[in-house]
Amino acid sequence: MLTTFQKLNLKDQKQILVLNAPQSFEGELATLTDVEIKRNLDEVTEIDFGPGVCHQNSGD
Repeated sequence: MLTTFQKLNLKDQKQILVLNAPQSFEGELATLTDVEIKRNLDEVTEIDFGPGVCHQNSGD
């Protein structure tokens, strides 16, 4: 089975931006090697690759 990042076509990106990810996504992020994870838009100056993944809160 493909991982989330394989489905998103993550290849040789060295940095990714992750905003407002649910706690349940931390396991997926932990599988990444040699990738710097940015969690704040102020930490990046450009975005080369940006697939969007939306998470809907069930309590909203």
